[in-house]
Amino acid sequence: MLKKKFGVREFKSPEEIKSFWVKGMKKKIKYAYKTPYWREKFDELLKGRSLDDFLKEIKTVDDFGKIPETFREDLKYSDKMVVGDLSNYILMSTGGTTSDPAKVYFHPMDNAVIGLIFAQTYENMGVSQFGDAIMFFPKSSPVNRATSLRKVLPNLKFIPFGEEAISPETIERLLKADVVTSYTHVFPQLVNENRELIDKLKREGKVNIKLIISAGDFMPQRNVRMLKDILGNDINVANIVIANDAPGISYSCEKGNIHLASWAYIAELKPHKESGSSELVITSLFGKGSQLIRYHIGDLAEINYDCPCGSADPVIKLVGRTYEGEVHKHCSVQLLQNACASSKAFENGKLSFKGGMIVDYCDPASIVPVYHYYFVQGRNFKQGDEEEIVRELSSYIRKELKPYLGQGINNWADKYHIVKELPEELRSMPGKWKIRKTICDKNE
Repeated sequence: MLKKKFGVREFKSPEEIKSFWVKGMKKKIKYAYKTPYWREKFDELLKGRSLDDFLKEIKTVDDFGKIPETFREDLKYSDKMVVGDLSNYILMSTGGTTSDPAKVYFHPMDNAVIGLIFAQTYENMGVSQFGDAIMFFPKSSPVNRATSLRKVLPNLKFIPFGEEAISPETIERLLKADVVTSYTHVFPQLVNENRELIDKLKREGKVNIKLIISAGDFMPQRNVRMLKDILGNDINVANIVIANDAPGISYSCEKGNIHLASWAYIAELKPHKESGSSELVITSLFGKGSQLIRYHIGDLAEINYDCPCGSADPVIKLVGRTYEGEVHKHCSVQLLQNACASSKAFENGKLSFKGGMIVDYCDPASIVPVYHYYFVQGRNFKQGDEEEIVRELSSYIRKELKPYLGQGINNWADKYHIVKELPEELRSMPGKWKIRKTICDKNE
């Protein structure tokens, strides 16, 4: 349906994709050259040569290295990266917890392309693009402003949640839908906490949901099994890569793998020295908003072209974040630093300026990751101070995360430890503030 009606391209081989990318990159550069930012950038690179002469040098994807890259810090110039009047664009911002918020401009038609990529996942998992679909994200999420997704997904609804408890009526509405898209741990947590209500709705024949799309991290299999146990074995779970500054770049196939939408995006891997892995670099071929060429989205990844579903689109496997102090885009060791530095305990010498975080994704007793926060005792720490210190630190961290997690923060699995020295698994990590993740295999 999508291929016939909207022209979503299906490739036969990686070679065909790369040839398409070379042509697409040249068109992208010509369009971007109309913006003040990229005209200045390329004029500096060309040094008097014409843009056409430069583009003749781009013959294969290996030549993309000659093209300037875009980094997150460049987004401060995003208003200079658009063609024409800014009033024609939608302004969105990245989260801003791990660094200053960055502005990105989108054209309404950009969301139509993103809608097509979502529809690919729907159809691969047996749901029509005309199905009853819901986006279920925090009120603060820019996803809630992407109403032009309805150009492709006409029955899409947006149900934002906040700090207040999610009502039984909202839960019933979510379960009536064909597909719900939300952050990885939000929907499993909601389902697990409302088993009794869901059993009642099932008996009344009011549970229709067929597909849950996990936006962000790969949903652990224990959560998938829990969802199937409560909602029924016919429920499907799909994983996609999503970011505010590079949304909708991937779709999930019927085998559960994450594929790049090669007809809409170019993906490259750049060596990342600090981690020894490779960073995912993305170029949107059809984006009309802020022109992000060879954009570093901050994810470490692996790419291969071998999927049993038969698609030639590359398979993306995320393996981490480029910022080593970041768990995800809204929770980092920077949060611990700020909590410590803002506390009375630090001011009074009861905490030293050292600490770290161990995130346990494998705790069998928890459907959400367990965050273990460690703070090192200061010179004035006394036995019995711990309870008051933990109360203050916990209040700060939960307050900072609340805009992103809404009422889910009330069930946040966190544990605080005031210690004489950091545990061995953290001491081996670099820096004053350290982080370590215990991540299960997706099949566990």
